[in-house]
Amino acid sequence: MVREQVLDRADEVREGRVVFVVAPDEAAVAVRGAGPDALFWGAAVLGAGCFGLVLTLVPASKARTYPGRFDAWGTAGLAVGLVCVLIAVGKGAQWGWLGPRTLTLAGLGCAVLAVWAVVELHSDCPLVDLRTAASPRILATNAATVVIGFAMYAQNLVFPQIMQLPESTGYGLGVPLVTAGLYLAPPGFVMMLVATQSARLSRARGPKTSPAAGAAILVLAYAAAPALLGSPLRIVGVSLFLVIGIGLAFAAMPALVITAVPARDTGAATGLNGLMRSVGMTVSAAVIGVVLAHDPQRLDGAPVPTEHAFKTALAVGLGASALGLVLALLIPHGPRPAADRADRNDPGPAAHRPGSSTTDVRP
Repeated sequence: MVREQVLDRADEVREGRVVFVVAPDEAAVAVRGAGPDALFWGAAVLGAGCFGLVLTLVPASKARTYPGRFDAWGTAGLAVGLVCVLIAVGKGAQWGWLGPRTLTLAGLGCAVLAVWAVVELHSDCPLVDLRTAASPRILATNAATVVIGFAMYAQNLVFPQIMQLPESTGYGLGVPLVTAGLYLAPPGFVMMLVATQSARLSRARGPKTSPAAGAAILVLAYAAAPALLGSPLRIVGVSLFLVIGIGLAFAAMPALVITAVPARDTGAATGLNGLMRSVGMTVSAAVIGVVLAHDPQRLDGAPVPTEHAFKTALAVGLGASALGLVLALLIPHGPRPAADRADRNDPGPAAHRPGSSTTDVRP
C-alpha cells in the first residue's frame, strides 16, 4: 500500500511511540482533575475510537494472496491464558506464591496457553503462525523484544514515584504531579527523533546492530541510574539515555521480522512482535510492582516503597537490559530489509538481475 521508503520510515516512527511524548502530561492532568479512574476510562474511550476509525477509514488490502478469517478462538485463548498468568504474577506476593489462588491461576493460564498452541498449529488462519514464529531469527528477535520491553517499562514505575514522593522520606523529590509529567516529556521527543534516525545505522551495519546498540545504552543508563536520583534534572538525564536506547532497540525490530518471513506473513509476524513487546512490558509492571511493594515503609499511614526497593527495581532493569543485549547479539544475520522485501514481493524482475534470487529468505 506504500512505497518501500515510506514503509521504513513509518515503522521507525511507530516504534518511536509518538504518544509517549504527550502521555505523561495528559495523564498527570487527568489524575489531578478527575482521579486515577479517569485514566482507565480515557484509555477505553480512545481504544473504542481507534477501533471505529480503523473500521471506517482504513481500506481493505487488495493484494490478498489467500483467503483469511478472524481467529476468534485463538484471540480468546491467548487473552485468557496471558491474563491468568499475569494476574498470578502480579498478585503472588499478596496471595502467597504457593497459595491456592496463585497456583490455580498460573496453572489455568499455562493449560489454556498449551491448548491454544495446539489449536493454532492446526488452524487454517491462525492468529499467530507458530511455525513461522519458531524459526531461529524470529524466535531470537521476539525473545529480545520481550526482555527489552521488560527493561523499558521498569524505569516508568521508578522515576515518577521518586519525583513525587515528599522530601521527608529522605529520597523523594517532592515534585508536583503535573510538573513531574512535564519533566518526563522531553525524553519522548528524543525517542521519536532517535527512532527516525536508526535506519541509517541499520542500513550501514545491518538491522540487528540497532537492537544491540540500544540494549548496550540501556545497560549503561541503568547502571548509572541509582547514583543519579538526587534531583529531577539528573533523572531527566538518565531518562534521555534510556529512551535513546529504547528508540534504537525497537526501531529496527520490524525490519528484522519482515526480512525473515514470506511477504504474505509480514503482517502476522510484525503483529506477534508487537505482542511480545506488550507482554514484556506487562510482565515488567507485575514484577517491578512486586519489588516495590515488598516491605514498604509508612508515610502518613500509607505504605510507600523504600529507597532500597527503588534501587532493586533499577537493578532488575539492569539485568533485563544485559539479557536483552545478549539476545540481540544472538539474532542470526540476514539480508537487509529493503532489498529482501523487493526481491520477495517482485520475484519476476529479480530473476533477471545479476546475483539475485527468487527464493524466500529464511534463517
